[in-house]
Amino acid sequence: MAAPVTVTETAEKGRSRFEIEAEFVSLCADPAYLRFLGAQGYISKPAFLEWLHYIVATWSQPAYARHLLYPQGLAHLACVLRDGGVRDAIAMTAFPSAARSVEFESWRAASELDVLAAAHAPS
Repeated sequence: MAAPVTVTETAEKGRSRFEIEAEFVSLCADPAYLRFLGAQGYISKPAFLEWLHYIVATWSQPAYARHLLYPQGLAHLACVLRDGGVRDAIAMTAFPSAARSVEFESWRAASELDVLAAAHAPS
């Protein structure tokens, strides 16, 4: 079995830590990827959670966040850090579809509020 690729080795191949972290945050916008992390046991490791704190603190800053393709990953990671129940649920097979349903409903509700606000705005 080949040894895992380190960040240093990846950087030597032309990818910076910045690019790797940005890609990771964007991947975390996908509930299926979060489930993979949970199923592999990463979410329960204190060192990984500490690294996630660093990622959320750093990439929430506007100078970094503007480079994210899918910034929703930050919200997902913040939820993982904030709620132990979410960390427990992530490894479950049903997690991706349940998370997508919750996310869709929040977007739908926000969209309805935008329509109502526009309808009642002074002309």
